[in-house]
Amino acid sequence: KPDSQCALPDFPLEVSGAVGFWTAQGPMVCGGAGGYNKCFLYKNHQWMPSINMGTPRQYASALQITPNQAIIIGGYGNGKDWKTTEVITSTGSEEGKDFPVTIKYHCSFKINSTYALVTGGWQDGSRSASTWFVDLTTTRFTPGPKMTSRRSSHGCATLQLGRKTYGIVAGGYKIDSTEIIDL
Repeated sequence: KPDSQCALPDFPLEVSGAVGFWTAQGPMVCGGAGGYNKCFLYKNHQWMPSINMGTPRQYASALQITPNQAIIIGGYGNGKDWKTTEVITSTGSEEGKDFPVTIKYHCSFKINSTYALVTGGWQDGSRSASTWFVDLTTTRFTPGPKMTSRRSSHGCATLQLGRKTYGIVAGGYKIDSTEIIDL
């Protein structure tokens, strides 16, 4: 729960580049180098094996669509960059719509219950300043505002100032700047 803290047991696998997201059952972590296509759910004070992704992925991103659904976007696996997505539920994974470009080392955040934004990363083989809106009701992707810097391996989140929501994108591979995206 966001309003509480607890010590977690060690994760059952040594992984890097995994994705994590909230589910109605608890937090879930999927994939990553060393995690392959496996997902683990934190429940009853332990990490429990859960569903498997359809595609082994690392350096992807994940967005919660509803408390019972999340979409995992892009990443890298089996020696290639992905443009595929998959929708994860408590009962399994199903193939989603292809992302417009291959993408890895990107970041994504939810803007509101309907839209999210995917930022930067390696898109079609090079570091990118492009962003993409995700319609969470249809899982369709449309171009978003251009960032001022091409970023990969960066952090991102939303920032609420009064009634206005902004995207904030910070750091990245060999980048020490921060920028705000007017949503």
